[in-house]
Amino acid sequence: EQGEWQDVHALLPLFPGHLFDEEPDLRYVEGLIYAKAGLVQEATKLLERAKFSYTTEQAYGKAVKCSLELARLCLSRDNFRTAYYYLYEEIQPLIERALVTDPHLQARFFLRMAELCPDIGKLRIAADYAQRAFTVYKTVGDVTGQFYALVRLAGTANHLGNYGEAASKLELAWSCYTAGNLGANAKARLLNLVIHQNWYQGNVPEALAQAYAYLALVDQEQFSNFRVYARMLLGNLHRALGQFDQAQHWYDATSHLVAELNYTFYAPWIDAQTAWLRVLEGRQNEARTLLHASLKTSDLGQAMSFQVFLAV
Repeated sequence: EQGEWQDVHALLPLFPGHLFDEEPDLRYVEGLIYAKAGLVQEATKLLERAKFSYTTEQAYGKAVKCSLELARLCLSRDNFRTAYYYLYEEIQPLIERALVTDPHLQARFFLRMAELCPDIGKLRIAADYAQRAFTVYKTVGDVTGQFYALVRLAGTANHLGNYGEAASKLELAWSCYTAGNLGANAKARLLNLVIHQNWYQGNVPEALAQAYAYLALVDQEQFSNFRVYARMLLGNLHRALGQFDQAQHWYDATSHLVAELNYTFYAPWIDAQTAWLRVLEGRQNEARTLLHASLKTSDLGQAMSFQVFLAV
């Protein structure tokens, strides 16, 4: 779970083929490898099969690991309703009935709920879950867990306009990042937070400079989701500065990358952000057409946001 998935992948052919039908642990590991490789459908099938076997054997802790990874995959694809099902309907009852008492698993559940809640309209509850995760991680001495809980707390505080609280949590997160030597993925998340903190407080030129540094990092490390978001973020920041040509350039760049990665679930967001640009340019009819296209999304949370743009 913490190692190099490519190395684990190289070991799998050493196992007899029949074991993959008999041993849920192998299906779980293979599912994780497919998930790391971005093969979502293959990963989902393997993790679902492993989860069914674990549940049948009453190995509830291992079943929770499967559900947590399935929820993460759903969140990475903005499939919030299915993620909510895995977390709230499958994992939470096991924790409430004390069938899963491992503090690390409980903390991972709290953190995943904190990640999901803002996308289903429960922003303040997200802070409660993130605080619970932080408390558990601090109790067990898990610096990495503390870091990700603090990142979530800082992000939630930013969205709520509590910028002093956000800055405090961000400072603690930087300390955990340094102490744990947590690597490029963690640094990307910190940069993203700093960018949004400056943007929300009106320091847009500073946010823009940081966004270019963020883009360079995530492109170098090939973080697919972050690469898409970095480009859209640059479009939004140039748009906020009234630099409409540059904004259009970055929305186009986002579209090209989404097509290259086959991340079609991002397409409605690109339409919506481009529509906002058209509104600012005074091209309302084009904006309306783009927003009607974006509203074809099956995600209700996205549709709510896009309808706000349409109302404008």
